[in-house]
Amino acid sequence: GVNYSSDYAPDQVGSFTVTKVVSDGDFFGSAQYKVTGTFECIVRADGDDTDIAITEGKFVVRFSEN
Repeated sequence: GVNYSSDYAPDQVGSFTVTKVVSDGDFFGSAQYKVTGTFECIVRADGDDTDIAITEGKFVVRFSEN
């Protein structure tokens, strides 16, 4: 039940790196891609004043050409 957001952290330093993009079929005629990468950022819980550094974040998302 706790929401964390980089919007709550006053000092935002970080990085976002795409490491791989592969074709992932199509959806109603639009090409789809699986995008993989890493990130670093600072987040804070809603209603708190303590920053938390995420230093080894990973993501995988599906992205459409549209």
